[in-house]
Amino acid sequence: MDVESLLNSYLKFEDEFNMFQMTINNIKIWHYIRRHIFNDLMKIMNIADVTLHTKNIVCKSYESDWKDFLRENIRCNQFLAQKRDVLVIPSEGKYKNKDGYYRCIYTDLLDRKLNQTHYLLDRKSSEGMYAKQKSKNVLYLNMQSYEKIRYGKRKHNPVKKTDIEKYIIIPIENYFNILLDIDDKKRWLELANAITSCRGLHLDYFNYMLSRIQPKIIIMVCAYACDMMHLCEVAHNRKIPVVELQHGAISRLHIAYNFFEKMNLPSFPDYIFTYGGFERINVRYPIEIERIISVGYPELENYVQDVKKIKKNKNKKQILFISQMSEEIIPYVKAAAETLDNEKYKIVFKLHPSEFDNWRYIYKNSLDHQNIEIVGDNSKTIYNFLAEADWVAGMYSTVLIEATMFDVKIAVLNSSLSINMKELYKNGYAILADSPQRLIEEIMKDKFRKNLDIHIFEPGSINNMLKNIDRIIRKNG
Repeated sequence: MDVESLLNSYLKFEDEFNMFQMTINNIKIWHYIRRHIFNDLMKIMNIADVTLHTKNIVCKSYESDWKDFLRENIRCNQFLAQKRDVLVIPSEGKYKNKDGYYRCIYTDLLDRKLNQTHYLLDRKSSEGMYAKQKSKNVLYLNMQSYEKIRYGKRKHNPVKKTDIEKYIIIPIENYFNILLDIDDKKRWLELANAITSCRGLHLDYFNYMLSRIQPKIIIMVCAYACDMMHLCEVAHNRKIPVVELQHGAISRLHIAYNFFEKMNLPSFPDYIFTYGGFERINVRYPIEIERIISVGYPELENYVQDVKKIKKNKNKKQILFISQMSEEIIPYVKAAAETLDNEKYKIVFKLHPSEFDNWRYIYKNSLDHQNIEIVGDNSKTIYNFLAEADWVAGMYSTVLIEATMFDVKIAVLNSSLSINMKELYKNGYAILADSPQRLIEEIMKDKFRKNLDIHIFEPGSINNMLKNIDRIIRKNG
């Protein structure tokens, strides 16, 4: 069984067992945990391993100064929020500009161009700090402070092991003809408890913030994060439309966006702004197709205008590998480093943002080679690397889609999840390298010319966004 077959079966399972109506502790919990369980099933059934490596993460130390204190307690204080027309939730991951300020590549241009009054409700980064931004519209989302000052400590009613067994484990074991081990069962119980334990606080917090801000629309980057799903619920109860901005590859195989049928899910956004038409028509969304709107990608479109200023190295071709936190890419990287002439080629391995601090734990010594340059921090965007590269190679990263806008050749590396990039190599935007040897051959021959006839990204992106935001606000009255 491959990923596509498993996903199709999974969607049928959800329908046959009416999983979205299943309640545990009076909560319709399935939408919150389905993505995690599907990823676990891929690993359990030896189809693919998309488990994030989170052990041994070392957080960088960060010493705040008086300016940070003033920002957090006065200018960006959530308790001082006032009425605004638009509430934007940026990505937690941000890039650092040369001037020392950070910005979210998905919302920065929108923040600068929005016609309406608005806030950026910003969360802490994985390093436990608020990113210093130039925008005057930032509020700091501080759930811990809210819990301490307004919510208080409340008793959590833990999920029973018998309920997980009855409603989730046994149906899955029977349907997929598998036996889960003790660790899998324990992990799913812990997952359910993690979701239910934070639910009360999240709902209370977002109700409080929305009552203060009273936005006419909410725009978020990642709607399938647990807290954002709770925000969707609160927004829907208040009849506030929610828009998710595409922030990565959306395909027919992305579990977060594919469902057996259309359905009313309070924890799913009302609209999705996509990069282009492909994501609009090739995915099985739970919402109507009219609510999937192709707008383009402002950051990428804006950056491409300046990309001509960056010159490639004429003496050395740069081969850029994009990590997806999987060891499946390692044989390709090592083959390139060991085979390609160091005088003619430069091998760059771009870490995934989640690997910046723990990549040595993930890869051990497998990337120790004098010809491999490992890069990864927030001081340089992926678009800088794409502009400098002659080839970019990856398995299923959205970077491969974004690379179609650059003067760079694209190689999709054969892996358990590379089928997500099928449209790229099927339509001539990229080659499919089914082995490290094939990749090396293609790089050395350098004959591939990608399809330039059709653009994946909708042009005029920022104007498209602004126009549709206005339309949704007017429609909602």
